[in-house]
Amino acid sequence: MRLIGIALLAFLLAGVAFLLTERRAEVLAAVPLLSGSERIVHRFDQSGAPNLQDVDESFERVWIAAEGTDRWTALSGVPSYATLRFNLPRDVVGLAGELTLDLRSDIAEGTEGEFRINVNGIRRGVLTIRPGMDDYTVKLPLSADDLIRRQLVVSMAMIGDTPSAVCSTDEGYGALLHVEPTSRLTLALEEPITTFADQLLVAGEPAELLWPVADRDAQAQALATAVSAQVTGHAVRFVRPDQATEATIDPADYDGTLPPSASAVLPLNWPVQAEEAGASTDAVTFERGANWTFALARSALQDRTLPNRLDLNLRLQPLPGEAAWMLNVQHAGSILYQERIAGSRTDYRAIIPLGEADDAELLRYEVNLQADWEGRGPCLIRPELTAQLLPSTQISGGQVAPASAMEPLLAALGSTPSIGIQLWTETDVTTANAMMGLAQDLIVGAAGVEAESDRDVILAMAEPNEALEFARTRPGPAWVRGYFTPGDAAETLPLEGTMLDVLASSDAPRAVMVIVLGSGS
Repeated sequence: MRLIGIALLAFLLAGVAFLLTERRAEVLAAVPLLSGSERIVHRFDQSGAPNLQDVDESFERVWIAAEGTDRWTALSGVPSYATLRFNLPRDVVGLAGELTLDLRSDIAEGTEGEFRINVNGIRRGVLTIRPGMDDYTVKLPLSADDLIRRQLVVSMAMIGDTPSAVCSTDEGYGALLHVEPTSRLTLALEEPITTFADQLLVAGEPAELLWPVADRDAQAQALATAVSAQVTGHAVRFVRPDQATEATIDPADYDGTLPPSASAVLPLNWPVQAEEAGASTDAVTFERGANWTFALARSALQDRTLPNRLDLNLRLQPLPGEAAWMLNVQHAGSILYQERIAGSRTDYRAIIPLGEADDAELLRYEVNLQADWEGRGPCLIRPELTAQLLPSTQISGGQVAPASAMEPLLAALGSTPSIGIQLWTETDVTTANAMMGLAQDLIVGAAGVEAESDRDVILAMAEPNEALEFARTRPGPAWVRGYFTPGDAAETLPLEGTMLDVLASSDAPRAVMVIVLGSGS
Protein backbone atom coordinates (compact mmCIF):
# COMPACT_ATOMS: atom_id res chain seq x y z
CA MET A 1 0.00 0.00 0.00
CA ARG A 2 2.86 2.34 0.86
CA LEU A 3 4.39 1.80 -2.60
CA ILE A 4 1.02 2.42 -4.26
CA GLY A 5 0.60 5.64 -2.25
CA ILE A 6 4.06 6.86 -3.21
CA ALA A 7 3.36 6.08 -6.86
CA LEU A 8 0.06 7.98 -6.76
CA LEU A 9 1.75 10.96 -5.10
CA ALA A 10 4.51 10.99 -7.72
CA PHE A 11 1.91 10.85 -10.49
CA LEU A 12 -0.01 13.73 -8.92
CA LEU A 13 3.12 15.89 -8.59
CA ALA A 14 4.09 15.17 -12.19
CA GLY A 15 0.63 16.24 -13.33
CA VAL A 16 0.81 19.50 -11.38
CA ALA A 17 4.27 20.21 -12.80
CA PHE A 18 2.98 19.56 -16.32
CA LEU A 19 0.04 21.95 -15.81
CA LEU A 20 2.32 24.66 -14.40
CA THR A 21 4.66 24.23 -17.34
CA GLU A 22 1.75 24.54 -19.76
CA ARG A 23 0.50 27.67 -17.93
CA ARG A 24 3.98 29.26 -18.05
CA ALA A 25 4.14 28.48 -21.76
CA GLU A 26 0.85 30.38 -22.23
CA VAL A 27 2.20 33.39 -20.33
CA LEU A 28 5.42 33.47 -22.33
CA ALA A 29 3.42 33.22 -25.55
CA ALA A 30 1.62 36.43 -24.57
CA VAL A 31 4.83 38.04 -23.28
CA PRO A 32 7.47 36.84 -25.76
CA LEU A 33 11.15 36.60 -24.99
CA LEU A 34 13.39 38.99 -26.87
CA SER A 35 16.53 37.03 -27.61
CA GLY A 36 17.91 35.47 -30.76
CA SER A 37 19.98 36.08 -33.84
CA GLU A 38 17.20 36.92 -36.33
CA ARG A 39 14.63 39.72 -36.31
CA ILE A 40 11.75 38.83 -34.04
CA VAL A 41 8.32 40.01 -35.20
CA HIS A 42 5.50 40.20 -32.70
CA ARG A 43 2.00 41.58 -33.11
CA PHE A 44 -0.24 42.72 -30.27
CA ASP A 45 -3.82 42.43 -31.47
CA GLN A 46 -6.53 44.56 -29.91
CA SER A 47 -10.18 43.59 -29.69
CA GLY A 48 -12.38 45.79 -31.86
CA ALA A 49 -9.54 47.61 -33.62
CA PRO A 50 -9.90 47.88 -37.42
CA ASN A 51 -7.37 45.64 -39.16
CA LEU A 52 -5.15 47.36 -41.72
CA GLN A 53 -4.84 44.14 -43.72
CA ASP A 54 -8.64 43.98 -44.10
CA VAL A 55 -8.88 47.38 -45.83
CA ASP A 56 -9.05 47.12 -49.61
CA GLU A 57 -5.75 47.90 -51.37
CA SER A 58 -7.50 50.52 -53.51
CA PHE A 59 -7.55 52.91 -50.54
CA GLU A 60 -4.60 55.28 -50.10
CA ARG A 61 -1.80 54.12 -47.80
CA VAL A 62 0.72 56.43 -46.16
CA TRP A 63 3.73 55.91 -43.92
CA ILE A 64 4.19 58.48 -41.17
CA ALA A 65 7.54 58.95 -39.47
CA ALA A 66 7.79 60.05 -35.85
CA GLU A 67 8.76 63.52 -34.74
CA GLY A 68 12.48 63.87 -34.14
CA THR A 69 13.67 61.15 -36.52
CA ASP A 70 16.93 63.08 -36.82
CA ARG A 71 17.63 62.41 -33.14
CA TRP A 72 18.94 59.20 -31.59
CA THR A 73 16.15 57.62 -29.53
CA ALA A 74 16.95 54.87 -27.04
CA LEU A 75 16.14 53.48 -23.62
CA SER A 76 19.38 53.07 -21.67
CA GLY A 77 19.49 51.22 -18.36
CA VAL A 78 16.65 50.14 -16.10
CA PRO A 79 14.45 51.91 -15.46
CA SER A 80 14.47 54.08 -18.58
CA TYR A 81 11.83 55.80 -20.67
CA ALA A 82 11.30 57.27 -24.15
CA THR A 83 8.44 58.81 -26.12
CA LEU A 84 7.59 58.94 -29.83
CA ARG A 85 4.97 61.25 -31.33
CA PHE A 86 3.27 60.75 -34.69
CA ASN A 87 1.19 63.53 -36.26
CA LEU A 88 -1.98 62.38 -38.03
CA PRO A 89 -3.51 64.01 -41.14
CA ARG A 90 -6.46 66.28 -40.42
CA ASP A 91 -8.23 66.72 -43.75
CA VAL A 92 -8.76 63.03 -44.58
CA VAL A 93 -10.27 60.14 -42.62
CA GLY A 94 -8.17 57.21 -41.42
CA LEU A 95 -9.89 53.85 -41.92
CA ALA A 96 -7.28 51.71 -40.13
CA GLY A 97 -3.73 52.02 -38.92
CA GLU A 98 -0.80 50.05 -37.58
CA LEU A 99 2.14 51.17 -35.45
CA THR A 100 5.46 49.49 -36.25
CA LEU A 101 8.38 49.78 -33.82
CA ASP A 102 11.75 48.60 -35.13
CA LEU A 103 13.99 47.94 -32.14
CA ARG A 104 17.53 46.81 -31.49
CA SER A 105 18.51 45.47 -28.07
CA ASP A 106 21.83 44.94 -26.31
CA ILE A 107 21.07 43.33 -22.95
CA ALA A 108 23.83 42.25 -20.55
CA GLU A 109 23.95 38.74 -19.10
CA GLY A 110 21.92 38.56 -15.89
CA THR A 111 19.60 41.44 -16.77
CA GLU A 112 15.88 40.69 -16.56
CA GLY A 113 12.87 42.89 -17.07
CA GLU A 114 10.06 44.11 -19.28
CA PHE A 115 9.63 46.49 -22.19
CA ARG A 116 6.25 48.22 -21.83
CA ILE A 117 4.41 50.10 -24.58
CA ASN A 118 1.59 52.60 -23.99
CA VAL A 119 -0.31 54.32 -26.80
CA ASN A 120 -2.17 57.49 -25.84
CA GLY A 121 -1.83 56.54 -22.18
CA ILE A 122 -3.21 53.00 -22.56
CA ARG A 123 -1.06 49.87 -22.13
CA ARG A 124 -0.90 48.06 -25.49
CA GLY A 125 1.89 45.55 -25.01
CA VAL A 126 4.54 44.09 -22.71
CA LEU A 127 7.63 42.16 -23.82
CA THR A 128 10.01 40.22 -21.62
CA ILE A 129 13.63 41.20 -22.23
CA ARG A 130 16.42 38.63 -22.06
CA PRO A 131 20.20 38.85 -22.44
CA GLY A 132 21.67 39.13 -25.92
CA MET A 133 21.71 41.32 -29.01
CA ASP A 134 18.52 41.28 -31.08
CA ASP A 135 16.72 43.04 -33.90
CA TYR A 136 12.96 42.85 -33.66
CA THR A 137 9.74 44.46 -34.80
CA VAL A 138 6.60 45.12 -32.77
CA LYS A 139 3.27 45.78 -34.51
CA LEU A 140 0.23 47.31 -32.80
CA PRO A 141 -3.09 48.06 -34.53
CA LEU A 142 -4.70 51.45 -33.88
CA SER A 143 -8.13 51.76 -32.32
CA ALA A 144 -10.89 53.99 -33.67
CA ASP A 145 -10.15 56.40 -30.79
CA ASP A 146 -6.53 56.61 -31.94
CA LEU A 147 -7.52 57.38 -35.53
CA ILE A 148 -9.56 60.48 -34.68
CA ARG A 149 -6.78 62.14 -32.67
CA ARG A 150 -4.41 64.80 -33.99
CA GLN A 151 -1.36 63.05 -32.58
CA LEU A 152 -0.42 59.54 -31.51
CA VAL A 153 1.79 59.47 -28.38
CA VAL A 154 3.77 56.27 -27.84
CA SER A 155 5.32 55.97 -24.37
CA MET A 156 7.92 53.26 -23.79
CA ALA A 157 9.49 52.02 -20.57
CA MET A 158 12.16 49.43 -19.79
CA ILE A 159 11.78 48.12 -16.24
CA GLY A 160 13.87 45.43 -14.56
CA ASP A 161 17.00 44.42 -12.67
CA THR A 162 20.63 44.40 -13.76
CA PRO A 163 23.56 42.46 -12.29
CA SER A 164 25.48 44.67 -9.92
CA ALA A 165 27.82 44.61 -6.98
CA VAL A 166 26.57 45.15 -3.44
CA CYS A 167 25.41 48.76 -2.99
CA SER A 168 26.24 49.61 -6.61
CA THR A 169 24.90 52.96 -7.80
CA ASP A 170 25.48 52.24 -11.48
CA GLU A 171 21.79 52.18 -12.38
CA GLY A 172 22.36 52.66 -16.11
CA TYR A 173 24.38 49.48 -16.59
CA GLY A 174 23.21 46.42 -18.43
CA ALA A 175 20.48 47.30 -20.92
CA LEU A 176 20.19 49.33 -24.14
CA LEU A 177 17.16 49.40 -26.41
CA HIS A 178 17.51 51.51 -29.57
CA VAL A 179 14.32 52.70 -31.30
CA GLU A 180 15.33 52.75 -34.96
CA PRO A 181 14.31 55.66 -37.24
CA THR A 182 12.46 53.19 -39.49
CA SER A 183 9.74 52.95 -36.81
CA ARG A 184 6.57 54.25 -38.42
CA LEU A 185 2.83 54.53 -38.53
CA THR A 186 0.96 53.06 -41.52
CA LEU A 187 -2.52 54.42 -42.30
CA ALA A 188 -5.20 53.44 -44.78
CA LEU A 189 -7.02 56.64 -45.80
CA GLU A 190 -10.48 57.16 -47.23
CA GLU A 191 -9.08 59.65 -49.78
CA PRO A 192 -5.62 60.70 -51.00
CA ILE A 193 -3.86 63.55 -49.20
CA THR A 194 -4.21 66.82 -51.12
CA THR A 195 -3.48 69.70 -48.69
CA PHE A 196 0.00 71.00 -47.97
CA ALA A 197 -0.68 70.82 -44.21
CA ASP A 198 -1.40 67.08 -44.36
CA GLN A 199 1.66 66.50 -46.55
CA LEU A 200 3.71 68.20 -43.84
CA LEU A 201 2.11 66.22 -41.02
CA VAL A 202 2.62 62.77 -42.54
CA ALA A 203 6.22 63.54 -43.58
CA GLY A 204 7.36 63.25 -39.96
CA GLU A 205 9.66 65.76 -38.32
CA PRO A 206 11.85 67.22 -39.48
CA ALA A 207 9.89 67.19 -42.73
CA GLU A 208 12.02 67.45 -45.85
CA LEU A 209 11.36 70.33 -48.26
CA LEU A 210 12.77 70.42 -51.78
CA TRP A 211 15.34 73.22 -52.26
CA PRO A 212 15.19 75.09 -55.60
CA VAL A 213 18.85 75.08 -56.65
CA ALA A 214 18.93 77.78 -59.35
CA ASP A 215 16.13 80.33 -58.89
CA ARG A 216 16.51 83.16 -56.36
CA ASP A 217 12.81 84.07 -56.33
CA ALA A 218 11.80 80.43 -55.83
CA GLN A 219 14.40 80.12 -53.07
CA ALA A 220 13.01 83.15 -51.23
CA GLN A 221 9.49 81.73 -51.54
CA ALA A 222 10.67 78.34 -50.26
CA LEU A 223 12.28 80.02 -47.25
CA ALA A 224 9.08 81.98 -46.55
CA THR A 225 7.10 78.73 -46.59
CA ALA A 226 9.62 77.03 -44.31
CA VAL A 227 9.66 79.90 -41.80
CA SER A 228 5.83 79.88 -41.80
CA ALA A 229 5.91 76.17 -40.96
CA GLN A 230 8.53 76.73 -38.28
CA VAL A 231 6.55 79.53 -36.61
CA THR A 232 3.56 77.19 -36.31
CA GLY A 233 5.72 74.56 -34.60
CA HIS A 234 6.70 72.26 -37.49
CA ALA A 235 10.32 71.14 -37.79
CA VAL A 236 11.51 71.28 -41.42
CA ARG A 237 14.76 71.13 -43.36
CA PHE A 238 15.71 71.54 -47.01
CA VAL A 239 17.24 68.83 -49.21
CA ARG A 240 18.68 69.02 -52.71
CA PRO A 241 16.77 67.33 -55.58
CA ASP A 242 19.30 64.49 -55.68
CA GLN A 243 18.60 63.81 -51.97
CA ALA A 244 14.82 63.83 -52.29
CA THR A 245 12.66 60.82 -51.37
CA GLU A 246 8.98 60.03 -51.87
CA ALA A 247 8.24 61.88 -48.61
CA THR A 248 9.99 65.10 -49.73
CA ILE A 249 7.58 68.02 -50.14
CA ASP A 250 7.81 70.68 -52.84
CA PRO A 251 7.29 74.09 -51.14
CA ALA A 252 5.89 75.35 -54.44
CA ASP A 253 2.77 73.31 -53.53
CA TYR A 254 2.12 75.50 -50.47
CA ASP A 255 -1.58 76.38 -50.42
CA GLY A 256 -1.71 78.54 -47.29
CA THR A 257 -2.82 75.71 -44.95
CA LEU A 258 -0.52 75.48 -41.93
CA PRO A 259 -2.36 74.65 -38.68
CA PRO A 260 -0.26 74.92 -35.50
CA SER A 261 1.44 71.67 -34.51
CA ALA A 262 1.20 70.20 -31.01
CA SER A 263 4.67 71.60 -30.28
CA ALA A 264 4.01 75.15 -31.52
CA VAL A 265 5.44 77.91 -29.33
CA LEU A 266 2.67 80.42 -28.66
CA PRO A 267 2.92 84.01 -27.39
CA LEU A 268 2.77 84.19 -23.58
CA ASN A 269 1.01 86.63 -21.28
CA TRP A 270 1.95 87.38 -17.67
CA PRO A 271 1.64 85.51 -15.41
CA VAL A 272 2.93 82.44 -17.25
CA GLN A 273 1.58 79.17 -15.84
CA ALA A 274 3.97 76.30 -15.11
CA GLU A 275 2.75 74.11 -17.97
CA GLU A 276 2.94 77.03 -20.42
CA ALA A 277 6.64 77.24 -19.55
CA GLY A 278 7.11 73.52 -20.19
CA ALA A 279 7.15 72.30 -16.56
CA SER A 280 5.03 69.21 -15.88
CA THR A 281 2.49 69.44 -13.06
CA ASP A 282 2.04 65.68 -12.79
CA ALA A 283 3.26 63.94 -9.63
CA VAL A 284 6.76 62.46 -10.07
CA THR A 285 8.33 59.48 -8.32
CA PHE A 286 12.07 59.36 -7.64
CA GLU A 287 14.74 58.07 -5.24
CA ARG A 288 17.27 60.90 -4.95
CA GLY A 289 15.84 64.07 -6.40
CA ALA A 290 13.45 65.74 -8.83
CA ASN A 291 13.79 68.84 -10.98
CA TRP A 292 11.51 71.03 -13.03
CA THR A 293 12.63 73.36 -15.83
CA PHE A 294 10.78 76.52 -16.87
CA ALA A 295 11.75 77.65 -20.39
CA LEU A 296 10.67 81.07 -21.66
CA ALA A 297 11.50 82.25 -25.17
CA ARG A 298 12.14 86.00 -25.04
CA SER A 299 10.33 86.53 -28.32
CA ALA A 300 7.24 84.79 -26.88
CA LEU A 301 7.02 87.04 -23.82
CA GLN A 302 4.48 89.84 -23.70
CA ASP A 303 6.10 92.98 -25.21
CA ARG A 304 9.48 91.25 -24.74
CA THR A 305 9.33 92.11 -21.03
CA LEU A 306 11.21 89.90 -18.57
CA PRO A 307 10.24 87.65 -15.63
CA ASN A 308 10.71 89.00 -12.10
CA ARG A 309 9.39 86.38 -9.65
CA LEU A 310 8.41 82.73 -9.33
CA ASP A 311 5.35 81.77 -7.28
CA LEU A 312 6.38 78.19 -6.42
CA ASN A 313 3.83 75.70 -5.09
CA LEU A 314 4.80 72.11 -4.27
CA ARG A 315 3.10 69.10 -2.71
CA LEU A 316 5.58 66.94 -0.82
CA GLN A 317 5.64 63.47 0.67
CA PRO A 318 6.31 63.54 4.44
CA LEU A 319 9.80 62.34 5.41
CA PRO A 320 10.61 60.37 8.58
CA GLY A 321 12.34 61.70 11.67
CA GLU A 322 14.73 64.62 11.20
CA ALA A 323 14.91 64.21 7.41
CA ALA A 324 14.27 67.34 5.34
CA TRP A 325 13.82 68.52 1.78
CA MET A 326 16.55 70.64 0.16
CA LEU A 327 15.32 73.12 -2.47
CA ASN A 328 17.20 75.44 -4.81
CA VAL A 329 16.29 77.56 -7.84
CA GLN A 330 18.93 78.24 -10.51
CA HIS A 331 19.27 80.43 -13.60
CA ALA A 332 22.23 80.73 -15.97
CA GLY A 333 24.54 78.83 -13.62
CA SER A 334 23.67 80.93 -10.55
CA ILE A 335 21.69 79.90 -7.47
CA LEU A 336 18.84 82.38 -7.03
CA TYR A 337 17.26 80.78 -3.96
CA GLN A 338 17.79 77.87 -1.58
CA GLU A 339 15.94 76.57 1.46
CA ARG A 340 15.82 73.60 3.81
CA ILE A 341 12.19 72.48 4.15
CA ALA A 342 11.01 70.49 7.17
CA GLY A 343 10.30 66.88 6.24
CA SER A 344 6.91 67.05 7.96
CA ARG A 345 5.56 69.65 5.51
CA THR A 346 3.25 68.44 2.78
CA ASP A 347 2.35 71.76 1.13
CA TYR A 348 5.00 74.36 0.34
CA ARG A 349 4.80 77.84 -1.17
CA ALA A 350 7.44 80.50 -1.74
CA ILE A 351 7.60 83.77 -3.70
CA ILE A 352 11.09 83.78 -5.22
CA PRO A 353 12.68 86.88 -6.86
CA LEU A 354 14.31 85.94 -10.16
CA GLY A 355 16.81 88.79 -10.39
CA GLU A 356 18.30 89.87 -13.71
CA ALA A 357 17.78 87.59 -16.70
CA ASP A 358 20.74 86.55 -18.81
CA ASP A 359 21.09 87.60 -22.46
CA ALA A 360 20.01 84.25 -23.95
CA GLU A 361 17.02 84.09 -26.30
CA LEU A 362 15.68 81.16 -24.23
CA LEU A 363 15.50 81.86 -20.49
CA ARG A 364 15.74 78.71 -18.34
CA TYR A 365 14.92 78.49 -14.63
CA GLU A 366 15.48 75.19 -12.80
CA VAL A 367 13.83 74.08 -9.56
CA ASN A 368 15.77 71.27 -7.88
CA LEU A 369 14.41 69.23 -4.97
CA GLN A 370 16.36 66.62 -2.99
CA ALA A 371 15.67 64.61 0.15
CA ASP A 372 18.30 65.13 2.86
CA TRP A 373 17.90 61.58 4.09
CA GLU A 374 20.54 58.88 4.37
CA GLY A 375 18.17 55.99 3.78
CA ARG A 376 18.08 52.63 5.53
CA GLY A 377 20.15 49.46 5.74
CA PRO A 378 23.81 48.82 4.86
CA CYS A 379 23.30 50.25 1.36
CA LEU A 380 21.34 53.29 2.64
CA ILE A 381 18.43 52.30 0.42
CA ARG A 382 15.70 54.89 0.06
CA PRO A 383 12.13 54.02 -0.80
CA GLU A 384 10.57 55.82 -3.74
CA LEU A 385 9.60 59.40 -2.95
CA THR A 386 6.86 61.51 -4.51
CA ALA A 387 6.50 65.24 -5.14
CA GLN A 388 4.32 67.40 -7.36
CA LEU A 389 4.69 70.85 -8.86
CA LEU A 390 1.18 72.21 -8.43
CA PRO A 391 -0.68 73.87 -11.35
CA SER A 392 -0.95 77.07 -9.29
CA THR A 393 2.80 77.61 -9.80
CA GLN A 394 3.42 80.59 -12.09
CA ILE A 395 6.04 83.11 -13.19
CA SER A 396 5.15 86.80 -13.06
CA GLY A 397 6.82 89.44 -15.17
CA GLY A 398 6.58 92.76 -16.91
CA GLN A 399 10.07 93.97 -16.10
CA VAL A 400 11.28 96.16 -18.97
CA ALA A 401 14.59 95.13 -20.45
CA PRO A 402 17.40 97.71 -20.10
CA ALA A 403 17.46 100.26 -22.91
CA SER A 404 19.90 99.37 -25.67
CA ALA A 405 20.47 99.54 -29.39
CA MET A 406 18.39 96.34 -29.58
CA GLU A 407 15.24 98.01 -28.25
CA PRO A 408 13.55 98.89 -31.61
CA LEU A 409 14.03 95.34 -32.89
CA LEU A 410 12.86 93.73 -29.65
CA ALA A 411 9.76 95.93 -29.65
CA ALA A 412 8.95 94.91 -33.23
CA LEU A 413 9.49 91.20 -32.57
CA GLY A 414 7.30 91.33 -29.46
CA SER A 415 4.22 92.56 -31.34
CA THR A 416 3.55 89.54 -33.63
CA PRO A 417 5.07 91.19 -36.72
CA SER A 418 4.69 90.32 -40.35
CA ILE A 419 7.96 88.90 -41.69
CA GLY A 420 9.57 89.47 -45.07
CA ILE A 421 12.21 87.08 -46.44
CA GLN A 422 14.82 88.41 -48.87
CA LEU A 423 17.72 86.80 -50.69
CA TRP A 424 20.28 89.15 -52.21
CA THR A 425 21.80 86.35 -54.29
CA GLU A 426 21.08 82.70 -55.00
CA THR A 427 22.15 80.52 -52.10
CA ASP A 428 22.87 76.87 -51.33
CA VAL A 429 20.89 74.36 -49.28
CA THR A 430 23.33 74.49 -46.34
CA THR A 431 22.96 78.26 -45.98
CA ALA A 432 19.18 77.96 -46.32
CA ASN A 433 19.05 75.46 -43.45
CA ALA A 434 21.32 77.72 -41.40
CA MET A 435 18.87 80.59 -41.96
CA MET A 436 16.09 78.35 -40.64
CA GLY A 437 18.12 77.70 -37.51
CA LEU A 438 18.85 81.39 -36.98
CA ALA A 439 15.18 82.31 -37.38
CA GLN A 440 13.90 79.58 -35.06
CA ASP A 441 14.59 81.22 -31.69
CA LEU A 442 14.25 84.76 -33.01
CA ILE A 443 10.65 84.59 -34.22
CA VAL A 444 7.88 82.94 -32.22
CA GLY A 445 4.70 84.70 -33.30
CA ALA A 446 4.16 86.17 -36.77
CA ALA A 447 1.18 87.72 -38.51
CA GLY A 448 2.46 86.25 -41.78
CA VAL A 449 5.61 85.44 -43.71
CA GLU A 450 6.10 86.52 -47.33
CA ALA A 451 8.96 86.47 -49.79
CA GLU A 452 10.62 89.58 -51.23
CA SER A 453 8.20 92.03 -49.61
CA ASP A 454 8.41 95.06 -47.34
CA ARG A 455 7.03 93.82 -44.01
CA ASP A 456 7.41 94.79 -40.33
CA VAL A 457 10.66 92.83 -39.97
CA ILE A 458 12.81 91.80 -42.94
CA LEU A 459 15.28 88.91 -42.81
CA ALA A 460 18.05 88.43 -45.36
CA MET A 461 20.82 85.82 -45.46
CA ALA A 462 24.20 87.18 -46.53
CA GLU A 463 27.90 86.51 -46.64
CA PRO A 464 29.99 88.69 -44.27
CA ASN A 465 31.25 90.93 -47.10
CA GLU A 466 27.66 91.50 -48.28
CA ALA A 467 26.63 92.43 -44.73
CA LEU A 468 29.53 94.90 -44.54
CA GLU A 469 28.53 96.52 -47.83
CA PHE A 470 24.93 96.76 -46.63
CA ALA A 471 26.11 98.41 -43.38
CA ARG A 472 27.74 101.20 -45.41
CA THR A 473 24.61 101.98 -47.44
CA ARG A 474 21.68 101.13 -45.15
CA PRO A 475 19.14 103.94 -44.61
CA GLY A 476 18.32 103.01 -40.99
CA PRO A 477 19.28 100.74 -38.09
CA ALA A 478 20.13 97.12 -38.82
CA TRP A 479 21.13 94.06 -36.83
CA VAL A 480 23.02 90.89 -37.59
CA ARG A 481 22.40 87.41 -36.20
CA GLY A 482 24.89 84.58 -36.35
CA TYR A 483 27.26 82.21 -34.54
CA PHE A 484 30.03 84.56 -33.48
CA THR A 485 31.46 82.64 -30.51
CA PRO A 486 32.53 78.99 -31.03
CA GLY A 487 30.36 76.62 -29.03
CA ASP A 488 27.78 79.27 -28.07
CA ALA A 489 24.24 79.83 -29.27
CA ALA A 490 23.39 82.36 -31.97
CA GLU A 491 23.59 86.05 -31.02
CA THR A 492 21.72 89.08 -32.36
CA LEU A 493 23.75 92.32 -32.29
CA PRO A 494 23.60 95.78 -33.90
CA LEU A 495 25.28 95.96 -37.31
CA GLU A 496 27.74 98.64 -36.27
CA GLY A 497 30.91 99.31 -34.30
CA THR A 498 32.88 96.24 -33.26
CA MET A 499 30.53 93.95 -35.19
CA LEU A 500 31.91 95.38 -38.43
CA ASP A 501 35.39 94.34 -37.30
CA VAL A 502 34.10 90.83 -36.50
CA LEU A 503 32.55 90.48 -39.96
CA ALA A 504 35.77 91.68 -41.60
CA SER A 505 37.93 89.19 -39.68
CA SER A 506 38.94 85.67 -40.70
CA ASP A 507 36.90 84.32 -37.75
CA ALA A 508 33.58 85.55 -39.18
CA PRO A 509 30.87 82.93 -39.85
CA ARG A 510 30.46 81.84 -43.48
CA ALA A 511 26.96 83.38 -43.52
CA VAL A 512 24.90 85.62 -41.23
CA MET A 513 21.34 86.89 -41.07
CA VAL A 514 20.84 90.63 -41.59
CA ILE A 515 17.70 92.07 -39.96
CA VAL A 516 16.05 95.43 -40.70
CA LEU A 517 12.73 97.05 -39.87
CA GLY A 518 10.35 97.60 -42.76
CA SER A 519 7.86 100.36 -43.39
CA GLY A 520 5.16 98.52 -41.47
CA SER A 521 6.97 98.62 -38.11
